[in-house]
Amino acid sequence: MTVRSKSLFGVAAVALACTMAGPGHAQNSPTASTPAPTPTTEHSEPTLLNADTVTFDDTAGLVTAEGNVELSQGERILLANSVTFNKKTNVVTATGNVRMLEPSGDVMFADYTELTKDMSEGFVQNLRTLTVDNARVAANEGERTDQGRFLRMSRAVYSPCNLCAEDPTRPPIWQIKAVRVTQDNEEHQIYYHDATVELAGFPVFYTPFLSTPDPTVDRRAGLLPPRFGDNSNIGAYAIFPYYYPISDDKDVTVDVGASTNDGPYLGAQYRQRFESGKIKFDGAMVYAKRETGTTDNSSTRPETVRGYITGTGEFDINDEWRWGFDVNRASDSTFMERYHISGSQLLESDLYLEQFSGRDYFKLSAINFQDLRTGVTQAEPTAAPLAQWNLMGEPNSLLGGRWALDSTLMSLTRTVSDATDTRRVTVQPSWQRIFYSDTGLVTTTAARVLAEGYNADNLVAPYASITKGAATTGRILPQGQVTIKYPVARQYGTVMSSIQPIAQITVSPRLHQPKGMPNEDSTDMEFDESNLFSWSRFPGLDRVESGTWTTYGLQAGFYGSEGGSSSVFLGQSYRLTSDTVYPDGSGLQGNKSDYVGSVRVSPTPLFDVNYSFRFDSKTLAAKRHEVTVVGGPANYRAGINFLDIDQTPSSGVASKREFLTGFGTVGFAKYYQLGLAFQRDLRPDPSTGGARNYSAYVGYTDECLTAQIEFSSTNSTLADASSGTSFQFRIVLKNLGELGAQGLTPDPYSVGVPSRLR
Repeated sequence: MTVRSKSLFGVAAVALACTMAGPGHAQNSPTASTPAPTPTTEHSEPTLLNADTVTFDDTAGLVTAEGNVELSQGERILLANSVTFNKKTNVVTATGNVRMLEPSGDVMFADYTELTKDMSEGFVQNLRTLTVDNARVAANEGERTDQGRFLRMSRAVYSPCNLCAEDPTRPPIWQIKAVRVTQDNEEHQIYYHDATVELAGFPVFYTPFLSTPDPTVDRRAGLLPPRFGDNSNIGAYAIFPYYYPISDDKDVTVDVGASTNDGPYLGAQYRQRFESGKIKFDGAMVYAKRETGTTDNSSTRPETVRGYITGTGEFDINDEWRWGFDVNRASDSTFMERYHISGSQLLESDLYLEQFSGRDYFKLSAINFQDLRTGVTQAEPTAAPLAQWNLMGEPNSLLGGRWALDSTLMSLTRTVSDATDTRRVTVQPSWQRIFYSDTGLVTTTAARVLAEGYNADNLVAPYASITKGAATTGRILPQGQVTIKYPVARQYGTVMSSIQPIAQITVSPRLHQPKGMPNEDSTDMEFDESNLFSWSRFPGLDRVESGTWTTYGLQAGFYGSEGGSSSVFLGQSYRLTSDTVYPDGSGLQGNKSDYVGSVRVSPTPLFDVNYSFRFDSKTLAAKRHEVTVVGGPANYRAGINFLDIDQTPSSGVASKREFLTGFGTVGFAKYYQLGLAFQRDLRPDPSTGGARNYSAYVGYTDECLTAQIEFSSTNSTLADASSGTSFQFRIVLKNLGELGAQGLTPDPYSVGVPSRLR
């Protein structure tokens, strides 16, 4: 079979070629370095000879150099006890502790070398090679034939592993042995006959024939390492990838396989580079049945074609403009999760045009969504066109401050008849200036005007507060804002302390929400310390905050010269008007907002505690807690995250949620690792149970081998991607490839571990 991978014996083959093309012969020169006339070869550089003695036999036509013989040609050096050149037969022989130093840094050793026919053919006995990356190659014999086209080695062994320091005669961690190895220098291919892979001296894989490209080849058609695995949904599976380089700028990989539950599997990946950009597409398909509903109430649909496609593209038009696209589509709502391709519940496809010009930015796009969430009946829109234009002025360019202009254009269309279609245009000029007083007071003055126009059809809940055929409306909201900070710092030895009170007032006319104005981007919100001082605490523009309110807070911290630090923040907002557009449970529904804040303690870079909170302004009842603790060096690291939140009722999600997530990794005995990860719902739906997912793995990693064993479990009520367990193992051999059972998840060891914990 033909395999696309790095050559195992490529360095040895090159070593053999160099050994047989390196030395020349010498004229009379006792013990000094002398340029030696070289037999007619492909080399044009002169050969220099150093030896203890050089003798000439004119009758036999022999030139013999003995004792610490050194032949150098260019950057290549040949060392041996004795070198002989036969003028009559044009044969060069080197014997006794033969060593060749290559320009690449590789070192070759041999007992005997014989070169014939102007050094284009030859023979090497007991070849050993130490490569620049510490790999080792050995062969009983090496031979170069057919004017240098073919290099053949017999009884060859390759290993990139270090030898045991206590017992160098022990087999390395892994090695590959072949009865015969042949390199074709015209086809740039290496062929292995009767090849065996050994782990710790035990054979684990055998193939009668194997071929790989030689080190000069970047890409070559052939089989990639197969993937094997088993999970509760698709059963046992095997996938065999085949790589084919179509041309220098494009290639394709085709996956052919099958699983015990879903039958044949066909996938492909296509990549292409252009002078101004690149594209990449991935996809797969099966012909299988599909389970719909939950595990308690499911039905089976007949066999049909199921699959997915993803794609990206990006192209530069000039130095300022570029365009691109993203494609993400699935045949149904559970295929991606069933095959562990992606855990995303919302697939987004878009086409866009962008401009980057100094401080200014422009984007025009069209976006389509595919909702994969089970039980969600709300229709997802297509946003086309969707445009934004952001301009920013020079510092001190307007009244001593900086101006900005942000504008958007949005059109949302839904294909179902009972859903709202929305068109919106916004223009938002703004200005900001910062004043610094001699006493250290920092005052920021800012102003903005938000102008919006809406046109909507078929206004229905949850997109609007009224139900009628169509509406055209708009609003203009001018706002002014003043923020005052007074930072104070003091040094205590190696620790600096700081305290900074912050006060802000935001003023605008009181506006009532127009009844015909839909709500597309502000249906769900989260109030915390990150948006306390914002112009509006809503995440989008369809709902805005008007009237007058003050915001105040206190920030303090300690910062050590060795990298340790601690900080705390506490803040609140107070509305001078009683009306509000914020829903109950948001933390902003009354005059006084809930208290929000955070605490961070990091005494060393190896330990970090983050705590963010929201407390009810009247009862001080906890509305939101999130605690993250991460600590330890890379080899002994653990983390845990606890999230407790009273969800805003308008979101439609259960009001009280608690999650616990954690991980731990331990490295021991230099090469071994042990890891655990879990995610648990502490207030679960009774039908799903508490555990969401968890995994455990044991790994081994040294200079030439990576081996991992993982056990994982997921919890789901979907009939087509139900709860189950999987067992996987993975072995990566340096420069050879990957063997074993592999999951379809790109990073199986991060299951259930949020990015902030990794």
